[in-house]
Amino acid sequence: MTKQIDIFNQTGSKLVFLLGLQPYARILFVGRRTKRWYEELRGRFDCHITSDSLGPEVEPHGSASCQMQTTKNYQLIIWDISSENNLMTLNRQLMKVRDHLAPNGRLALLASNRYSLHRFLGRYILRTGYAQWPGPCLSSCNYKALLKKAGFSEVMEFLAIPNLESMEELVASDIGYIQFPAYYHIIFKIAQALGCYKFINDDYLYIASIKEENPIKGFLSWLQIRLAEKLEYNYKLKLTKCLLQQRGALILLIRDIISRKQFVVRVATSPEIDIKISRNNFWITEILSNERIPQDVKNKMPKPLGKLEYLRSFLYIEEMLPGILAWKVKAKERINSKIFTNAYQFIYELNKSTSQLITINDEIFNDLVKKDVDILMTQLSDIEDSKKVIGDITTYLKIRLLNRKHYLVWGHGDYSYGNILVDPKNGELLGVIDWDNGRNREFPGIDLLNLIIQSHRGKKSLGRCFQEVWESSLSKGLIAPNTEGHYEKVFGISKTNSGVILALFCLHFFGREAQYSSSFLSIKKECFTVMTWLKDKLYS
Repeated sequence: MTKQIDIFNQTGSKLVFLLGLQPYARILFVGRRTKRWYEELRGRFDCHITSDSLGPEVEPHGSASCQMQTTKNYQLIIWDISSENNLMTLNRQLMKVRDHLAPNGRLALLASNRYSLHRFLGRYILRTGYAQWPGPCLSSCNYKALLKKAGFSEVMEFLAIPNLESMEELVASDIGYIQFPAYYHIIFKIAQALGCYKFINDDYLYIASIKEENPIKGFLSWLQIRLAEKLEYNYKLKLTKCLLQQRGALILLIRDIISRKQFVVRVATSPEIDIKISRNNFWITEILSNERIPQDVKNKMPKPLGKLEYLRSFLYIEEMLPGILAWKVKAKERINSKIFTNAYQFIYELNKSTSQLITINDEIFNDLVKKDVDILMTQLSDIEDSKKVIGDITTYLKIRLLNRKHYLVWGHGDYSYGNILVDPKNGELLGVIDWDNGRNREFPGIDLLNLIIQSHRGKKSLGRCFQEVWESSLSKGLIAPNTEGHYEKVFGISKTNSGVILALFCLHFFGREAQYSSSFLSIKKECFTVMTWLKDKLYS
């Protein structure tokens, strides 16, 4: 079977935009931790790699200095410093790297921190096995000093969080504040409060240029001009964080140094990602312009500022909402109840204000299920009986929905603690983001089920989450704590039709997960198990 490429999980493409590279630029990859980026980018750029451990295509060299002797004028060199064995010669190596860069070239240096607290605790205190420093390490100050000494006039330092192996965020080291999840060890939170966390972070990414034509600063200067034209205000922008999410766009968080106003820039690094971001922009605009939707709901929505094009990628800019993602504070039990109640109220008000009693015909039925069914059929095609199981669930829905009247509403499509912004002090809901899975024909209660199941997903298996929701819906109906049965009273949802809601939710939930091939692999078997279990329950 042909290997599927997950275009939503390509960190390399996002890094390339950040570094301002043009198509077919010459790139050199050095070291173990650059392999994934090399695999992603070698079809689009003139890529070279130098590490003995990466397979038959690799040049027979183990360090940067070997390849430096033969090739010059790289637009980018990505160097994992753990591939070097001798720190004493590091300064000389850096000067060779500088000499083999093109005049406008840049170095991306992947470096581990000698004073990593995680590794220190793992090795000497907790003895968890997270103990080995990957090759030679220096401190933040040492790395910056060496880069300057080697002739790199412009150096930007980012903290790789949680680390370079599984990098999810790049945070500017001088940002001053990092939003840690509630489960982080108290030592890291104390270090953050004292302003010294950057000195004990695991890994760094340095972007260094020979000239002062830093690609990130060049992008920010360009964006300042565009925003000044649109908003009639002269901004001085600083990049504070890059989100390298598996699911979708490169997201840049940018702050105006003068007014402290913050912006979110979503970068579409492929046509497929552009479709998703444009849907997010579309749904935000639709909700803000709909007169039936309460102002309290609209106040929780981001404000779009426009669409721009830069280096052949489309950018979608919006004002940044206050607060932090709810999952980062969810471990604080004292505010869990308030977060859920506020999240429930938001989605209930959206559902209620957009509800319509509609007779379900073939067109509406296909709109409800076809996209999810098609992608699940594809992703589960190698599992025996998957086609029959999906078909049986679809048939169950068709029998109970076609030519009958049901309330349909607008829905978020991925309503969870990962898309809700709250005040970490009291749990107040401040915003709801990421509307790219929005629907204008959705069953009321689907988003609520997603919120409930996602809230328990880290503690229980998906199968157990679905079983508990099934048992609860049969005994109580679709009732959430402290909600007075709103969905039952307003939309007529009862124990007798809860099977329809759960079946439709199951298709939506796993259909959404299946969009992302890489992450779906980890739950593929569980997905089929849950769907088989649900099919048996529906027909029992």
